Amino acid sequence: MSDDVRAQKKWYTIQVLSRHEKRVEQFMVQNGVQTFIPVFTGYVFARCTDDRIAELAKHHPQGLSCILPYKISEDQIERMRKEKEQFAKTTPPKARRKLAGERVVITNGPFKDFQGEVIQEAQEKAHVRILIFGRPTPVIIDIADIQLAQ
Repeated sequence: MSDDVRAQKKWYTIQVLSRHEKRVEQFMVQNGVQTFIPVFTGYVFARCTDDRIAELAKHHPQGLSCILPYKISEDQIERMRKEKEQFAKTTPPKARRKLAGERVVITNGPFKDFQGEVIQEAQEKAHVRILIFGRPTPVIIDIADIQLAQ
């Protein structure tokens, strides 16, 4: 590969552990890398050279799962930025309804597709009572990972 190609900055897809996006972004920014966190969780995009991403991968922070071999175009990043801005404009921070007492379905994680009842809410978490082996069991789930049951 020529030196010119290796020196070009590209957007890389970085998979991160849940709720570690800010930590990984901060690490990248401190190391002079331009970043973007999309609306969906579990990913950070970083713009840098091939050599720089390889170097940062060796000294990565806690929470960085892997650097995926998917390079993202500038147009795709710009589209995601616009979507994130639109989402922020149309979703007031505390506009969601209270979930306590509601029947919900878990949409992500080890309890995916389990149905249960929200016992209480705390910040961005919900205490949900689900049945495991026929016994009611309370679990703590991110509110983003549940939806109202039909």
